[in-house]
Amino acid sequence: MTATFVTLQTIEATTSPFTETMYTALPYHPQLHHLFSPAEWAEMLMADPETSGVMEWNGHASGLWVVPHAEDVWVAAGPDIRLADLATHLARAYGHRERVQILLSAPVQENAPHLPGWHRRLREEVLSWERHPERGPLHDPPEKWYPIALETFWHWHRNWEAESPLWPRSAHILKRLTARVPTVAYGINVRDTAPAGAMLFCAGNDGMGYIADLIWAPDVGPRNVGRYLLQTLYLYRPTITPALDLLPVTSGLNRVLMALGYRVYRRWWYEVWERA
Repeated sequence: MTATFVTLQTIEATTSPFTETMYTALPYHPQLHHLFSPAEWAEMLMADPETSGVMEWNGHASGLWVVPHAEDVWVAAGPDIRLADLATHLARAYGHRERVQILLSAPVQENAPHLPGWHRRLREEVLSWERHPERGPLHDPPEKWYPIALETFWHWHRNWEAESPLWPRSAHILKRLTARVPTVAYGINVRDTAPAGAMLFCAGNDGMGYIADLIWAPDVGPRNVGRYLLQTLYLYRPTITPALDLLPVTSGLNRVLMALGYRVYRRWWYEVWERA
C-alpha cells in the first residue's frame, strides 16, 4: 500500500504546562534538530515499505506521530495531546493491530483513558541525557575506541541483543537516520581482544554531538564499556556537548552517565499496549 501523509484534525490540543513543544523526530535535543527535520522523517517513513499505511503527523502545535509498522503502531505524542482523544482515535483507526508503542512527553496518570480492546503491558520512565564541557575534564580511559564499519556495528547490535529499545531507537529507525546523517561507529575491547562495546555517533554543529546508540556485549555489561567509550569521546572531542536519547530508567548505563557528569535534559514516558 502506498503510504499517505496527513495532518491530524481529530486530536484536540490543550494548553500545555510545558514551555517547549515536543519535537517528535530524532534527535530530540533542541540544538540537534537541524540533523533531521520532521519533514525529512515524513519523507523517510513514506518511502519505507515496512511502514506502509497511513502516517499521521501534527507538527505545528503539539507534535504527534502515528506510524503503522508490521503488526505494531508506533506513536509519539507531545504534551498538548488530549489523551482521551488519542485513545479514541487509536481504537477506531488501529483497533485491529496487535500492539501499540507510545512515547509520551508527559506522565500518564492511572486514571488516564485506556485504549479499548488493549491492555497495558509496560509503562516506564525514560531519560534523555546531555553533558556540557563546563562539567570539567574526564580521565583518559585505560582502553580507547577504534573505528569500525557500520555493518560491523549492526552485526554486533543483532548478536548482542541490545537492550530492548524504544521504537525511536530501534535498529529499524536508526539505520534510516544514519543513511541520511553522517555517522561513524567505534568499537572497544575491555579484555583480551574480544569486542565488548560500540558507539554510533553523529557529529552536529554549534558544539553539539549525537550519540545515536551505545551497546555492549551481554557478558560484559555497560559499566566499563560505557565509561570507556564516553571517556574516549571526551578525549577526542572535549569541547562538544554530546546528547543521548531515550534510555529506560532501569538501564545500567544511567549510573555511568551520571558519574561522568551527564545531566537529564528531558524525561519521557513509554507505554506498550497489546490486544486484550
